[in-house]
Amino acid sequence: MRLSIHSHWAARVSPSDIIFVDESLCKWYGQGRYRILRGLPMYVAIDRKPENGCEIQDAACGRSGLMLNLSVLTTAEHRKDTGTGHEDDLPHGFTVLKKLVAPWAGTKRAVCADSYFASVTAAEQLLGMGLRFIRVVKATTRGYTRSTVSVLPLEARGQHISYTRKTADGVADMLAVLWVDREQRYFISTASCTLPGRPCDRVRWRQVGSHAERPVLTVPQPLVVETYYKCCAQIDRNNRCRQYEFLLERQLVTHNWSMRVNLSLLGMCVVNAWLLYAGARGPAAALTQKQFYEDLAAQLIDNTYESVGLRPRGVAGAVAGSDGAPVVCFGIGVQHTPTLMRRKGDSDHRAQRDCRVFKSGRTTLVC
Repeated sequence: MRLSIHSHWAARVSPSDIIFVDESLCKWYGQGRYRILRGLPMYVAIDRKPENGCEIQDAACGRSGLMLNLSVLTTAEHRKDTGTGHEDDLPHGFTVLKKLVAPWAGTKRAVCADSYFASVTAAEQLLGMGLRFIRVVKATTRGYTRSTVSVLPLEARGQHISYTRKTADGVADMLAVLWVDREQRYFISTASCTLPGRPCDRVRWRQVGSHAERPVLTVPQPLVVETYYKCCAQIDRNNRCRQYEFLLERQLVTHNWSMRVNLSLLGMCVVNAWLLYAGARGPAAALTQKQFYEDLAAQLIDNTYESVGLRPRGVAGAVAGSDGAPVVCFGIGVQHTPTLMRRKGDSDHRAQRDCRVFKSGRTTLVC
């Protein structure tokens, strides 16, 4: 199912200039009181995530939030058995990142990634693939001058300082940025720059004398920081729509892990449809998220996707819509009408008001 989803998305979705990579969790708590895996690729529990289960690493459009590419996380033993030899000397985070963004190699798009994928090696390798890279560094990584920039005296919010790495011919190819918000934050970048970007506004509680107020706090930020934080929540937004609005994983209970993963993939497709509708309509969107899911379910239930070689027919007595086609009433299918009297002896079963299906069963109903 995952491969068919990939081919469907690739044929219909062209991402923006930014691709964001993060992870999602497919809810799974086993088959009983104790955790029973029964073929689950890998069980993951992350404190900052609301659910535990199967981890799926995703690549999404950094502006619309549409899912683009997926990779199910497996155990280290499975990765060792299925991996290739030339990836042994590369960080595992980059190996996953490369797999997720490979379809857009050579397009000069900017890849913004979770800290799991951040490293100087990843930035260098993506440059070789024709992609650019922006990422926050939360831990020490080889080749990054965090110890050097961390001792610089930056106190006020919005201040920043940067180091530039240049090639032998004097061309800058990588940027190390320290930016101060409530705390110091470190970035690796081979895209964007440190020119002033749009300041971010935050509403915060402040105690003024005996009264509590909520003033707007304006924090200046360079363009590279603005670019990253503008797209860093897109996959989390997609996950929230799937887990707290669509509720497919909570409503449909299963003890089969593959069924659970496939339902989660279906949920991602449905949320993609919602994000596409909301993004295309903008403020003019007439449907709420719940109403959109209900209408989509009705249209998928009463569809003609598998009707091959049949001519469309009008419904007698139906009210025509604006385009002349009959209005479809969802939830009302073919009904059987009871009758009290039936004539026998006529060779034409249609004249006897019974069909081929019900003729042998001597039913009291007429199609």
